[in-house]
Amino acid sequence: MRGIMTKSSVLDQEKFWTIVRYLVELESDKSFEDICLELTLTKKQLHSFINFLKEVDCHLETYQKESKKILSPAKELPQIEMNFTLLEWLQFQAHFPAITSMHAKPFHEDVKKKLIDVEQEYANHDLFSPLETFSKLYSEKHLSLVGKAGLTDSVVEKVEQALVDHKALIVQVEQKTMEIYPRKIVYFDGDFNLIGESLEDQSLLNIKIESVSEISLRKIQWKPRFSKFEINEFVSSLRQMNENSVRLVLKIYDHQNFNLNLKYQFFENPCVFTNSHGEYIWAATIEPNKKIFQWLYELGSDVEILDPKEFKLEFLRYCETKVNKLA
Repeated sequence: MRGIMTKSSVLDQEKFWTIVRYLVELESDKSFEDICLELTLTKKQLHSFINFLKEVDCHLETYQKESKKILSPAKELPQIEMNFTLLEWLQFQAHFPAITSMHAKPFHEDVKKKLIDVEQEYANHDLFSPLETFSKLYSEKHLSLVGKAGLTDSVVEKVEQALVDHKALIVQVEQKTMEIYPRKIVYFDGDFNLIGESLEDQSLLNIKIESVSEISLRKIQWKPRFSKFEINEFVSSLRQMNENSVRLVLKIYDHQNFNLNLKYQFFENPCVFTNSHGEYIWAATIEPNKKIFQWLYELGSDVEILDPKEFKLEFLRYCETKVNKLA
């Protein structure tokens, strides 16, 4: 596959996509002078864009009218179609979290809308809902959440049951009763959080699980209004407001043993690449907590923390405390 580019790639520049959109969606003949003035380009730069589009099979014609050079819209734009087998479609959906992590990029919005449409059209082949159910039934380990005020296994058990059965919940928080459709449990801002859809006004909600005083299943089924992309972007927005998040960078020594099997943790903007020495580097925005430290502890010598240095020191203190307890 092609597409490895530097951090300052032209693809990250909003102006590049603004100009490409303008030229591809051009509807009538226009002079070079008017286009350059509108897009703040030189004629040389405009020629470069026209030649670039020609290389991707978008042919914009030019002609001379009196003393002015005129650009005509492309007579026909190619329509790109992709046919997937069921297996290929499931594998393609597995890329969605990584695609969602590009939400701040200038090329993301149109692709997001297109993928949401396709995801809804092929809802019967959705990967993530049955995968969540499968993971819960298949996993031999169940995360224990006891030991923190207001945070009990029974609350999480009810939420997970509702997730599996696609049922709504009646939740009481600070003497306020809410009816919600749960979407996922994630860890950020120092707590486990329930992300769900309000049955009252169809908005997205974030509820700290430790603040839940009562919870019960509601015997109705609910059809989700928000896609997986929109849920992940909502979580990303919440995470961005949290000052505790750090960008964790790891060197992976054993790629086969490296895993992201960390229940309820949310890895924002994850990416994997190779450096000039051919070594695998993994990075993601996370919120430091004991579960992250335990995950790294279990990975052991298979990974090395490259950055940030403060996180590495905190992790080493965690390891030292753990070893002392075992001694």
